Parts: sequence; structure tokens; C-alpha cells
Amino acid sequence: MEEIRVINIHGKDIVCYLEPRSFTRLHFFYSYGEIVISYPPHYDLERLKTDLENSFSKNKIKKFSSEHLIGTDYIYILGVRHRLLRSDYYGEISKEDIVFTNLEAIQKKLKKLAYDIILTRVKHYEQIMKTSPHNIKITDCYTTKGKNYIAKKLLIFDYRLVHFSVDIIDSVVVHELAHDFIANHSADFYRIVEHYLPQYYELHQKLTYGVKQ
Repeated sequence: MEEIRVINIHGKDIVCYLEPRSFTRLHFFYSYGEIVISYPPHYDLERLKTDLENSFSKNKIKKFSSEHLIGTDYIYILGVRHRLLRSDYYGEISKEDIVFTNLEAIQKKLKKLAYDIILTRVKHYEQIMKTSPHNIKITDCYTTKGKNYIAKKLLIFDYRLVHFSVDIIDSVVVHELAHDFIANHSADFYRIVEHYLPQYYELHQKLTYGVKQ
């Protein structure tokens, strides 16, 4: 069962997702400024902070954003920080504030907003890249961020992309549309991506380290 912890690594608090798996050693995957940790049976979690600091250099951790996608009293939407307020909040509320009843309600709202934004960006780049139309689906695909089912003309995107600015979202949209031309991740594939989005690598790095805009 997955556990979420905030672990201080080289002086910076990082959201970590812990998953017990039948591996023989620790496995790390990091994205959105967070780290997913798969650990083997009988691993002593008391060693985790030390093992993380041995695996991630100080310079690497410096690249991680200091703010998470969603905090206790804030949320990032399209790269902009908004106050996050419970529905029983009695103070002054502005139109920029996000009011919620529970986490499920937040996720539902994020998925709807992600669909609207990403659909617009997909249609925009379909015209620029001269691809055929696609259907899109928004779901929870944390590790991949996006998928292109080429034969079905179906694109799937992770709803968490909505936390980031539109140009960062574009880096995933262009990446997935480029698979219409080349299915793999060869050098030729990335030449297509960079042709349509020259700043692709910079934007991809921001997504990896949780930099919102």
C-alpha cells in the first residue's frame, strides 16, 4: 500500500511516495518535483533519508521546486499559486481562491479543467503539426504524463499537468503528437519535437522538477 511522506533531503522538503515492491533493491522515479520510491521487503525505512541523500546530490535536489503541487492552504493551477480554502471557511474569499469540500472534489475539478485546457492545446498543435484529429482522455498516469495510442487516434494525459503553465503542458502535447510520425524515442523523434517546440528540453526539465512556470 502506498504511503506519502515529506522527507527532508539535503535541507529541502520533498514529497515522497513509498511503495513496497518485490524488488531486491531501492528504485527511484522522480517527476513533478516529487520522488516515487519502490522498496524491497524487509527494507529498514529508518535508512531512507540517508539512502536518498546518497542517491540524490545536493545539486540535483536544488533543482526541485520548494513548493508542492498542492499544499495545506494553497494549490497551483496553470502555474499560478491560489489560496486553497475549505468550504467552511468564514473569512474573505476572492475569485482567485479555490474552495473545496474534500480532496475528491479537488481532483474532479482538476480533471475537468485539465480536459478543457489540454483539448484546446491538442487542437492547436494538430493544426500546426498537420496531424489528423485525436480523441483525448484525462486520467491518472503519473509516471508517463501522456500516452499516444496511435492506431486508435487516442491521447491520454495525466490530470496533474493542469498544475503547470500552458507552455509546460505544451511540451507533453507536442511530445505525444510527435509519436504520430515516429513511435519510438529516437534522435529523429526528438528532432521533430524540437522543431515544433524549440524550448522542449527546458520545459521538460521544469515538469520533472516541479517548477510550475
